Amino acid sequence: MLIRFFKLSFKEKSLFFKALFLIYYAKIYLIFVPVKKWKIKTDKKFENNKIDLNELKVLKKAILRANKFSFWKNKCIVMCIASKFLLNERKISSELHLSVKLNNYKNLKAHAWLSVADFQFVSENENFVNLN
Repeated sequence: MLIRFFKLSFKEKSLFFKALFLIYYAKIYLIFVPVKKWKIKTDKKFENNKIDLNELKVLKKAILRANKFSFWKNKCIVMCIASKFLLNERKISSELHLSVKLNNYKNLKAHAWLSVADFQFVSENENFVNLN
């Protein structure tokens, strides 16, 4: 695994460390910041004149790589918030979707995903009902 890391380009290595930092930051952010204040920090709109699909794929790959190196199992909301911070930094508008469903045992389950135009940054799960 270490050999594969050294084969990455400098840009991919720096994106990996940035994504890793943002995943830790997002986890701490979600623990200590009340939900009513999330929108202020995460809801920024930018004009996306040209969305580079290759750049989005590279950013998504960096988040997925960094997610493997966190000390805890990240839930979809942590990845969404970290991805949102990463995209906001690059002035790319994204939309955070929140959804719920009842499982077989009548327990409520939640899911979050992030989309940029038609590109799913954090994957959507089809069985959930969108709350937005």
